[in-house]
Amino acid sequence: MKLHALSSVDELKKLFPKIDHTTVADTIGRTHFLSLPWHFISVSDLRRQVDATKASVPRGQTFREWKVIRARKHPLLVALSEEDERSHKLDLYSEYVLGLEASDVKPKHLTELFRRFRNYVAKDVYARPEAASPRGTCSLLLAPLLKWRSITPKVGSEIIRILEEVIDATSSELCTDFSADLLAYQNSIFFTYLVTAQVVGISIHQVTGSRFLLVFRRATPSKWASTRSDVRGFSSL
Repeated sequence: MKLHALSSVDELKKLFPKIDHTTVADTIGRTHFLSLPWHFISVSDLRRQVDATKASVPRGQTFREWKVIRARKHPLLVALSEEDERSHKLDLYSEYVLGLEASDVKPKHLTELFRRFRNYVAKDVYARPEAASPRGTCSLLLAPLLKWRSITPKVGSEIIRILEEVIDATSSELCTDFSADLLAYQNSIFFTYLVTAQVVGISIHQVTGSRFLLVFRRATPSKWASTRSDVRGFSSL
């Protein structure tokens, strides 16, 4: 295993004993162009961190209520632009779901997080890919997913469908208007997709997995050559 994010099959067995833990590990391990340890968060570390996270949202409090109270306690020093406000709300919603009491968390909280993510990508990432945070996206999506992994499979199909829609749409954007920053962000989405598929026990779709090849074929040689090798390495066969 070359990725720090999924360091060994044995570790995956410990993290996810009830699911097929070898698929992603084996696939990445024998695929040379996925050897990008710098590019990914450590899923093992993230899982341990979220398991140690204590509930921070009072029982029964809605996101709207929690957000208002939090804003009073931690006011922003500067006003956010409309684009940054959407990104901030996505971060807040992830924090809210992560901090819920176990008795309050519902599968709908996880699907809502991924719907908000899809909306954020469509409205902001395509317009300003250089301002997006690939690793931050991985963390804010996977942290609640790992924290509440016991209920995640209940909405696994919908979450996977949302991620596939985002990957497909992002690939289309890249084919139309190639951007190294957007390609880096697409890499992070695909990594999130791989890990999510493992958590919910659903196989990845062949077509979604081949989208990178379409981007590679559509990008001009000059654009591809000017893209950092650590970014394009994930996307080329």
